[in-house]
Amino acid sequence: MLFESPYNVIEQADGYVRFVRRPVEYKSPEAMAEEAEALKATFPPARRATLHCLRDLRAARGNNDPSFEAVLRRTRLQVFKGWGRLAALMKSESGVLHCQRLFDGLDIVALVTVDEAEAVAHLRGR
Repeated sequence: MLFESPYNVIEQADGYVRFVRRPVEYKSPEAMAEEAEALKATFPPARRATLHCLRDLRAARGNNDPSFEAVLRRTRLQVFKGWGRLAALMKSESGVLHCQRLFDGLDIVALVTVDEAEAVAHLRGR
């Protein structure tokens, strides 16, 4: 286990890290921000650059509350930017569109898909 919290778990996989969002809602916007800081401390930019990451968001629960949206806008670079390769795995095509919208204009390069095999192949350079 590389990282574990009530909200996320990160494990080493075959050639990449598997970063899974658990189906637990953040208890507050502050908890979400604290989680982003803990992730940044565990995976600073220099470390992220050497790793490929599968960000599995299929179990994530949406929260459209403006205070959570503000924290997400502020912290998404800490969580998503700078991985050697990044694939985001979504539950639905609408989730794919939402994730792509979150990445727009942020220089986050990622394959966003509902197909796990496609995501893994991307991370392995195929």
